[in-house]
Amino acid sequence: MNKIKPFLFFIAFLFLLGLQNPKKTTPNEITNFLSAIDSVLGSHHSFSYDLQYKIKYCSDDDTTSENSQYAFVSAKSDTLLGATILLKYGDSMALYYNFSNLFSVNHSSQKVTRYPEGNISRIEHRINRGYVNYFLGKKKFADLIDDNVAEMYLSDTSIDNVSFFLLTIHQKDQAPVTDIVSTFLFDSQFNPVYFTFRANLFGGFQYDSWKFTNLKFDQISSNGLADEFQLLTKNYPLTDYQKPSEKEKKPLLTVGEKAPDFWGYVYPDSTPVRLSDKVKEGYVLLDFWYMSCYPCIMAIPHLSDVSDKYKDKGLTVWGVNPYNGDPNDQKKFPKFLDKHRLIYPIVFVDEKLPQEHYGVDGYPTFFLVGKGGTIEYVNVGYGEKSIQMLDSIIDSKLMK
Repeated sequence: MNKIKPFLFFIAFLFLLGLQNPKKTTPNEITNFLSAIDSVLGSHHSFSYDLQYKIKYCSDDDTTSENSQYAFVSAKSDTLLGATILLKYGDSMALYYNFSNLFSVNHSSQKVTRYPEGNISRIEHRINRGYVNYFLGKKKFADLIDDNVAEMYLSDTSIDNVSFFLLTIHQKDQAPVTDIVSTFLFDSQFNPVYFTFRANLFGGFQYDSWKFTNLKFDQISSNGLADEFQLLTKNYPLTDYQKPSEKEKKPLLTVGEKAPDFWGYVYPDSTPVRLSDKVKEGYVLLDFWYMSCYPCIMAIPHLSDVSDKYKDKGLTVWGVNPYNGDPNDQKKFPKFLDKHRLIYPIVFVDEKLPQEHYGVDGYPTFFLVGKGGTIEYVNVGYGEKSIQMLDSIIDSKLMK
């Protein structure tokens, strides 16, 4: 996926919004409008379009962009995806589903991988991203109106003498996510043109946009997609997907095991630190985290409280970060730290350390390491009860 500056991402659409004088619309009016869209899409049996998808994550300054081509034919008898699908994305990738198997095509390596029948996980997120289920009628635009909606606006406009409908939906805050706004631009024939999503998380905004072009209906068939797939891959060898061996994955370390020693570098001055040296001084709480992990961010103020409470009683908290140590990411930390009360050291480590040495498979993951280097508490994920349990265990260890 390519990266572009977010300013250009939204300037055209913000201009469009500026042309509007929207009025608050009743739920019935919006529901009728969206039902009409569902009805129009439901009258077709095949669909093809180009999609330009863009996203700016809360922790990033740049916007990531990917162009895809979607082509699919409805098949209500298919219980998995409800269609035969050929999807091309990036510079060299494609996915094809033919009612029984999913095939992954890599033009760079000139290989085709066949997945077992029923294994469709590789394509599911792209189906969701491309609004495929809305075109197929498995999801309804009318169902966008639910109890989470706070306000809705519907307006019409014309640009270069072309008419459009613009629907804006403000959702209720869902802490810690606030300022949730979705916009949907349709042409006069109720065809999707341009969608956006925006939300605020911990003071940072995430933006998504979907631009639909070259939209065509009822011009392709399942046999036609099969022929195109065969043409794309006629000179490529076919291999069956091999599931990675579970033995390759290290299990999560548990209480009573020795914490593997490691070196790290403290932000911002890259001071080297070593776990085996630090545990000689007292307990060390390792928080494996990264900057765009929302549960990790939610845990930060509570870990800062723990650090502040026990720092003079023999506890050191390390925010062990395997993913944000490169110079570009480090440039984001001053702004990140302005938004979040993080008072304990951030320690950058090799990205292989968490899984290969500690068995970490989810973030955040906490290890409380005692003076002898033995793990005395482990917890995966964030929750207020887990933080309370952590505080209680630390208190019992340090207050003996």
